[in-house]
Amino acid sequence: MKNKILLVGGEPNSINSEIIYKCLKKISNEFKKKIYLISNYELIKKQFALLKCKEKLIKVNSPFEIKKKDGLKIIDIDLKFNDPFKVTKKESSKFIIKSLNYAHKQALNKDVIGLINCPINKRTLNKNQFGVTEYLARKCKINKNSEVMLIVNKKLAVCPITTHQDIKNVSKTITSEKIIKKIKRINKRIVLKKKKETKNCKFRYKPS
Repeated sequence: MKNKILLVGGEPNSINSEIIYKCLKKISNEFKKKIYLISNYELIKKQFALLKCKEKLIKVNSPFEIKKKDGLKIIDIDLKFNDPFKVTKKESSKFIIKSLNYAHKQALNKDVIGLINCPINKRTLNKNQFGVTEYLARKCKINKNSEVMLIVNKKLAVCPITTHQDIKNVSKTITSEKIIKKIKRINKRIVLKKKKETKNCKFRYKPS
């Protein structure tokens, strides 16, 4: 099956599992089949039990393992814990990094159309508190400050110029060079996307 979506469970000591469960209740079974949760099977099982969530859980080895049964497919990432909502900082850090590394590797496959990450504690990745966007950018060997975070809906698109900065440092880190670089990257991405969308159309997209 193509068009798979990878969902990274994120911070274990959080409400992420509750958010995942509530979101699953709002989507169709057909769409749910495309989703693979990257987390720890026993962690989600115990968290769901405590939250009285009745979603059926299925352990799989990869996003390319096909299961005919309906339920939330979980790719099991190693995690040591006693209390499912009180995982130690050390184990949580190792777990999150393993999950992101695995998700990044699998997302390079053409059958994967998207990667969604649940929130994490930024201190987990680095003392400088950079987030998942920056982490994945480094995994993709993108130069520092060249990554672009674009938040989009049908009516609006927003690109933060700075991310994960103390408010007192924001003005110091914004430069005209950084703004121009991000605008150019967004524009290039949109042009490429439009060209692909209109490749087989009668009328071609022409960037101004």
